[in-house]
Amino acid sequence: MTIRTATRAALLLCGLAAPQAQAASADLSLDALIDCAHGPVSSGVMCISEALEPCDAVVPETPAVAALCYQEARQTFEADFPAALDAVEAKEGEATGAEARIVVRYEVLTRALLCDRDMELLALKGGTEGEITRQKARCMALVTGDTWLRLRLTTAPRPKP
Repeated sequence: MTIRTATRAALLLCGLAAPQAQAASADLSLDALIDCAHGPVSSGVMCISEALEPCDAVVPETPAVAALCYQEARQTFEADFPAALDAVEAKEGEATGAEARIVVRYEVLTRALLCDRDMELLALKGGTEGEITRQKARCMALVTGDTWLRLRLTTAPRPKP
């Protein structure tokens, strides 16, 4: 049994996540996100935000369920980073690929610090531990997804008009 499965089981047994625990999954289609970003009016952040809507829909009383949903989304993006970086290297060459690896790493780290800052400000304003956990997980999923999408858009073929 994984930690994720155990957490969901515990939440269901406690009655804290009855219908929402099952629905709290951002089943991401990475190809659909790329297509969304190529849309006429879309931005990468809007596409990632839309993909995270199932996590956003989790009731506030179950912040751990929402946080788990966001973490799963983030892991989906992180799992594709190596392939996305390899695609940049294959298309643009070894030097550009190495540069992309550095830029991506520091982009995520820099934006993660901004998430931390925002969580400290939320705590200062009296945010509960559950709210902070939920918002930090959402912020990190959004940061990771946006960085991943911008990286993928450098190698994804443009749709024909």
